[in-house]
Amino acid sequence: MKIVGFNGSVSASSNTRKGVLAVLEACRQRGAETILYDLREHPLPFYDPDDHSRSANEDVRRFTSLLTEADGIVLGSPEYHNTLGGAFKNAMDWVGSRQFANKPVALVSATGGPSSMPTLTAMQLMIRSLHGWIVPVLGSIPGTAQFDKNGTFLDPDLKQRFDTIGSELVRMAELLKKQ
Repeated sequence: MKIVGFNGSVSASSNTRKGVLAVLEACRQRGAETILYDLREHPLPFYDPDDHSRSANEDVRRFTSLLTEADGIVLGSPEYHNTLGGAFKNAMDWVGSRQFANKPVALVSATGGPSSMPTLTAMQLMIRSLHGWIVPVLGSIPGTAQFDKNGTFLDPDLKQRFDTIGSELVRMAELLKKQ
């Protein structure tokens, strides 16, 4: 089983990335093959629906292929101004229901405040429109979250929550593959 994580943050010290990696680690511990697509390392060009040559971009092809081949997906967006980060949204404009239909999707968002629910709500709406199945446990990383030098949550409740997200993602992927 292949689980693809997508970090939609370009920050060098991204808490969103740490959250996506925490979910991927939980998936890996349950036997899944995991891959991270990180926008900081592989930026995508600005989406322009009229410029068909840009879809030939190597990073665009890799991004869309990884999501198409995935059995489950972890999406991570920072929260800026109570909504999705621009780099995350631009990347999502490159994909469609072909990448998400009938696949489980775990959602992660980091904010400077206490909760990133507006961003997670926007992500849920987006994934429902792409016919994906949303993992019920959501990954909101508050601005007060602390991590050790390896990027692991210091708060045991947050660590447990992100482990549960990974566990549920793998379980849902297994159930949906059987259909």
